[in-house]
Amino acid sequence: MACDAGIDCVLPLAGVTAADAHKVAYEAVFSRSPEDLASLALFIGGSSLPVAEATLEAIETAFFGSMRVSVMLDCGGCNTTAAAVVAKIRAVGELTGRRAVILAGTGPVGMRTAALMAREGAEVALTSRDLRRARAACEAVCARTGQRVWPAEVSSASMIHDVLEGAEVVVSAGAPGVSLLAEAESTGSRTLHVLADVNAVPPLGIDGLDPTFAGERIGERRLFGALAIRRLKKQVHYACLSRLFERNDQVLDAEQIYLIARELESECAS
Repeated sequence: MACDAGIDCVLPLAGVTAADAHKVAYEAVFSRSPEDLASLALFIGGSSLPVAEATLEAIETAFFGSMRVSVMLDCGGCNTTAAAVVAKIRAVGELTGRRAVILAGTGPVGMRTAALMAREGAEVALTSRDLRRARAACEAVCARTGQRVWPAEVSSASMIHDVLEGAEVVVSAGAPGVSLLAEAESTGSRTLHVLADVNAVPPLGIDGLDPTFAGERIGERRLFGALAIRRLKKQVHYACLSRLFERNDQVLDAEQIYLIARELESECAS
């Protein structure tokens, strides 16, 4: 992604954690003169969101005064994907007061999506097959953002029917190739108006939702498929990487990346 975005040089550092992140920060800021610090930036990836968050905090703590470089966190693509999903949904209507359900939301994408939707004023339920995992994810979201998200267990067809009762928005955020919502269940709901699926690998997370749908209207519903979401995600990713080098003091986490996604989606709509 960085190479495609035009970044000149990419240096991968494996196994970095909060315990040694300060070393990376020092190497970044002391390898260049202050006026050249904008020419280097740090990208935090990895597969563990808690580790990535702790690493970002440690890096920020190590910086001092103007001795800093810009940093972006996108663990497993969680921030850019979640930002693209919510920007797409937000473009077709307000989220304030609407009930939203994030299916299989205990992963990084689901947690970030839940937090951004709650920030937009939605009443968000985050589901898992294990209620304890759902509770832990909701507590983590609240601890980081102050946003309240409600846990729900979905381990059977009857449970998914219950959790969707009254919901207007549903996002499938599960692993690739795992079906979470049957077509009959989604079409049978009288309240669902917006459906989004981040999984493009068959079987789809939401059965019958074409991955190429980019807000197509079918009846009273707006549908967003994984490939359409990914197109915006890539645009957001490229834009964020470019902006890292505009100044040396930017920190791009979920909220900042979401604002960029809103800008890009608004430009596309106009």
